[in-house]
Amino acid sequence: MIGRPLGAVVMLMALASASTAVAQAPAPANAAPVVQATVPPSTDDDLFRLGNDALQAGRPAEAIGDFEALADREHVDPAISFNRGLAYAGRVAIDRAEPGDVGQAIAGFEEARALTRDDALRDSADASIVALRTVVAKRAARSGGSVVTPATPVSLAIAQSLGKSGWAYVALGASALLTLALFFRLRRGTGSRFETAGNLGIVLTVPLLAAGLAFAYVERTDRRSGYDAVVIRERIEVRDAAGKVDVVYEGAKVRVTSDVGDRVHVRYGELEGNVDRTSLRRLASLD
Repeated sequence: MIGRPLGAVVMLMALASASTAVAQAPAPANAAPVVQATVPPSTDDDLFRLGNDALQAGRPAEAIGDFEALADREHVDPAISFNRGLAYAGRVAIDRAEPGDVGQAIAGFEEARALTRDDALRDSADASIVALRTVVAKRAARSGGSVVTPATPVSLAIAQSLGKSGWAYVALGASALLTLALFFRLRRGTGSRFETAGNLGIVLTVPLLAAGLAFAYVERTDRRSGYDAVVIRERIEVRDAAGKVDVVYEGAKVRVTSDVGDRVHVRYGELEGNVDRTSLRRLASLD
């Protein structure tokens, strides 16, 4: 049996006392420890316990080493990701942050949010992300910049609205209804009620089938052709094919659509371009 992850309240309280405090960041009402990591080997179990002990003792650098060792072993668990985020945030809170710590913390919480099925843990991760992105926004403002969260392209937003494979099920249902409509259409002679019902069914289901197939293809292609990552530098410049340069700040979640060599192609809302791969941390997933 291993130790439980620390609650987000611990991190939020620590940030509130730091020089880069986020005093206004609301802590969730039920942010107590809520899950246990399921790490089978005893060595991994020990690493998780040691990481938790280091966090509770106020030694975030040690905790980071333990949780990163678990990440290197490619063990995917929301509790591990969450506590790794707490460890990086803890180093920010005690004014010993290293470059990229805020982005690394956000990456841990983003992973936990995506991996967990526990609403309380997801809420804690959400609150922590909001707190840390407030830190990023304040830093950007001090340097004369501003953090803008871009909108997802409309077609992709619609494709992702029903979750994984949602539109595929819509297409499957529309296909079944279309088959039934064709059966009614051919069931009786011209002018019958069956023919009318069949014609109406065809008119309604053909567009639905087409939309289901199209959006299922978009969702599946996006899910299988890339991966999510978080910016772990203070700011990066994304240069598109036309040479236009836009700034993306630390902690931003981007979609990597092409990963070849030292440069990767990313999408950030409507913005697309190439960046140095070392400026990103890939988010672990169960896919």
